Amino acid sequence: MAILKAGADAGNSGLKLNVLGLDPLFIPSIYSHHIGEAT
Repeated sequence: MAILKAGADAGNSGLKLNVLGLDPLFIPSIYSHHIGEAT
């Protein structure tokens, strides 16, 4: 569950940054990073 939560937290952070107008590519890159470590 901790791994899934880490991915969710990273996704939430990415969405917040996207709202601020920062690079939206931050979302999938961070998310895949967590998924990559999880598998």
